Amino acid sequence: MTSKEIYKQELIKIYEDQHQSMESTINYVFTHYNKLPMTFVSARKELTDSEKNDVIRDVCYPF
Repeated sequence: MTSKEIYKQELIKIYEDQHQSMESTINYVFTHYNKLPMTFVSARKELTDSEKNDVIRDVCYPF
């Protein structure tokens, strides 16, 4: 899996757990950073801001 796929997969899980609220999802990522899987943390570090934004858009607007 690529970093982008790892990042997206974990972000989707968090998004679903946060009742499809992207604001809550972003807040969760920042407040629970130390508890997130290392694969997600590593993928997040490897992606550019633009790539992260693309993934977030894909999660919010899947159609």
